[in-house]
Amino acid sequence: MADSKKIMVVEDDRLVSKIYKIKLESKGYEVITAEDGDQALSLILSEMPDLIILDILMPSKSGFEVLDSIRANEQTKEIPVIVLTEANRSEEDLQKGLSKGANEYLVKSKSSLEQILEKIASYLN
Repeated sequence: MADSKKIMVVEDDRLVSKIYKIKLESKGYEVITAEDGDQALSLILSEMPDLIILDILMPSKSGFEVLDSIRANEQTKEIPVIVLTEANRSEEDLQKGLSKGANEYLVKSKSSLEQILEKIASYLN
């Protein structure tokens, strides 16, 4: 599919990353994965995804640091970012994520795969 949308999944848990990759590819998306913040930042610039799914707790750079870098760069600042993180994150983290420019802030345990896919589709259509 030449016009398929490209999604980057930034997630340090390989199983979670693989599940999202398989599900998104089944919906016709092209999927790139990164396991940490440093890898994500270099791939974002080379791949220019249409949307980024971003975990917060990762090795090397946190999702917040990655988000800061995305929003600070002229080339990437308009890319929609959906933060997808653990249930134990606080309301403070939610506000921090949104204030740093996340388009959505979802908690993994409270969001079904279908809900996440709907959010993705709403940004890419």
